[in-house]
Amino acid sequence: GNDTTNGDETETLVYNLGDSEFTPRPYSFDKPSESEFRLVSYNVQRDNWFEGDDVNDLRNQIRALNPDIIAFQEVYDYTAGAVASTLEDIIPGTWHFIHQWSDVMLFSKYPVIETDPIDGNEITLLDIDGEPLVIVNVHLPCCDNDTDRQREVDNILSVLRDRGNSSKISFDFTEDTPVIITGDYNLVGDDQQYDSLLDGDIINNATYGEDFTMEADGTGFADANPIQPHIPSNHTWYNPFSGFTPGKLDLFIYSDASLTVDNTFIMNTQGLPNTLLSINGLDLNSTLQGSDHLPIVADFSFDNIVSTTDIEATQFDVYPNPAKDNLNIVLGEIEIVDQIIIRNYSGQLLYQNSDVPLTDIRQLSIAHLDQGIYFIEIKSNNSLHISQFIKID
Repeated sequence: GNDTTNGDETETLVYNLGDSEFTPRPYSFDKPSESEFRLVSYNVQRDNWFEGDDVNDLRNQIRALNPDIIAFQEVYDYTAGAVASTLEDIIPGTWHFIHQWSDVMLFSKYPVIETDPIDGNEITLLDIDGEPLVIVNVHLPCCDNDTDRQREVDNILSVLRDRGNSSKISFDFTEDTPVIITGDYNLVGDDQQYDSLLDGDIINNATYGEDFTMEADGTGFADANPIQPHIPSNHTWYNPFSGFTPGKLDLFIYSDASLTVDNTFIMNTQGLPNTLLSINGLDLNSTLQGSDHLPIVADFSFDNIVSTTDIEATQFDVYPNPAKDNLNIVLGEIEIVDQIIIRNYSGQLLYQNSDVPLTDIRQLSIAHLDQGIYFIEIKSNNSLHISQFIKID
């Protein structure tokens, strides 16, 4: 840590820098079609959602990410209704919420069943097309306050342990209900708080009760650990005017026994292609100007839902990308093509062709498409293959 009196200290490390290149982790700026929902967590830095000089940078980031659920932190002086109204201007539709306290707010395109406070954090039960989901939106105490940070973690864990029998919340959920804990963890000191949230190790047992196993199958939770797509880092906080180094403060800790992360990344505009930025009304400094935190993104699917269409690992190539008038599809190892489909970033069907010649390269005219981000689906023997492309003027 920056201050060894308040953080964990390691022994001296000696290592040699190699000459290997960084390989970016694959990610999709759009939600993969197999995912049930996209969750974004974003600390908007003390009401910058309304008051900052760069509110458009904040709002354009949300518009570009197009979340189904969003967890905000540091909204202090504005009502949840005001935030929901702004969200509806950015991403049309109804945004559900229940909010009564603190600076943490959760908004969802799916119905919100109930929300309760746990200290300065909140726990919410959602209905995701008939599937229950619990999201804990946290903003844990800052800086060298390990004691209160651990206390709040222990309290959250006691609620998750007791679930249907907890007197601290107004709703019940079963031990196999998937849980996601997200938000600004402020983990800058003792690593015990992080470990506790993974394995259910309650430190203040006299106050908050016994330790427990997080999952019904006896295992712990997982850290989705998003990284920045084109930069070898997983930091989510950075302030160039601070003496503190960049840190991983915002996380997705989740039930990996019942949820799968199909796609996850940290949005840092300084690592994104200029064409992608321009399409979304952003520039290289948008995330830096919008907040000292970076938005984190994860696309989840439920493990107990089995699709009749398999998502195959076999990939196909498209070129040029970005493209202007025509796009070439190189099928690669895909031998049979039943359908070629083009959708926009919202999933709207724009092109569908079942009369596909069996050639290695298929050329499509995209001159009629507006500038934007699209993805191509190839259906083959009840399998689905997906690739993304950018249309430019």
